[in-house]
Amino acid sequence: MAQEILLYTSSSEIKDLIAETLKEQLTSFFKKDKEPDNRLLTRKQVSKMLGISLPTLNLWTKEGIVPAVRLNSSVRYRMADVEAAMKEVKSLKYLRGRTINNLPL
Repeated sequence: MAQEILLYTSSSEIKDLIAETLKEQLTSFFKKDKEPDNRLLTRKQVSKMLGISLPTLNLWTKEGIVPAVRLNSSVRYRMADVEAAMKEVKSLKYLRGRTINNLPL
């Protein structure tokens, strides 16, 4: 059946069909990317993602570098906040000799 459809369509119609399908797929992909990710992560998951130790993560949480959410006695981190902190950490690598919130880098 797919071969029959291809036999009765012109090359310009096939190009239009492919372009339309590709546009729909890209639009749906980028819409998903813009929605904030509100998954909650544990301290261990976040420290592994950022490549830091748990005491450093605790210090960064107290300083406000990585915002945390408290659920009863546990601490969780939103994925969107962690991703923002990752961008911040990458940009901080190039600030040699400077400090952030009175913390040496």
